[in-house]
Amino acid sequence: MAVTKRTRFEVLKRDNHTCRYCRSTDNPLTIDHVLPVALGGNDDPSNLVACCRDCNAGKSSSAPDAALIEDVSEDAIRWARAMQKAQEFAAFRRQEEADRARLFTELWNSFRYNDGARVALPIDASASVLSMLDAGLTFIDIKEAVALAMSKRGCEDRFRYFCGVAWNKLRELQTSAKAFMDAEEAHE
Repeated sequence: MAVTKRTRFEVLKRDNHTCRYCRSTDNPLTIDHVLPVALGGNDDPSNLVACCRDCNAGKSSSAPDAALIEDVSEDAIRWARAMQKAQEFAAFRRQEEADRARLFTELWNSFRYNDGARVALPIDASASVLSMLDAGLTFIDIKEAVALAMSKRGCEDRFRYFCGVAWNKLRELQTSAKAFMDAEEAHE
């Protein structure tokens, strides 16, 4: 029985359109029976892999190594889980980018004096804030640091003061993280 178009689609999707033998994404792909039909294999997805034409032609109807047959199903499951995590991470990053854009709009609007005049920010201000976020600060931490900097009387450089507050918050966060790690190691 021929592999259905739906099964072919699902196997290619599961294997990320990558040859399971040589990991090529450039060569035209086929669906390969790990245990060939001629040797008793079936069309079950656990016996099917994405395979480039070169690898499939080289394998022909030879019996694969027993370890490979056992590993195919587990490898496919691990690959599917990894792909799902990668997709979730990509969705998280897209949301994070939208949140960052919103944050920057709010952040830059927060850098205003009481009379409404904007505080002049350095050219690399957004890069500094991104570094803070990547290091572990939250949007709330950043907003609190802006509020403290803007409420500081007699401060000449509000952005620099903001950076000092933010980095102090980060050091506190890192100190807490280290304490948690030390406590976890003590319990092991």
